[in-house]
Amino acid sequence: MGIGFVILFIASDVTAATVAGSRTDYGLLFIGVLLFSFGFLLRRHAPPPPAADRFRVFRKYRENQKKKNEDKAKAQQQKK
Repeated sequence: MGIGFVILFIASDVTAATVAGSRTDYGLLFIGVLLFSFGFLLRRHAPPPPAADRFRVFRKYRENQKKKNEDKAKAQQQKK
């Protein structure tokens, strides 16, 4: 939301430069920076989200492959 106000400030600055009689609205910049800072502080103090289990199938497959490779390596060492 804060970034939106900063974009509105930039837009008002651009229109002030192109349209006669228009002036830059610094209130939008102040509100944008204030909201952005507040959001950053809230986000910083929030606990991290839990890990998503999107790739659990791949992780399981990789762990099984690693286990099989270790078993093969042990079997080969025992043969020697």
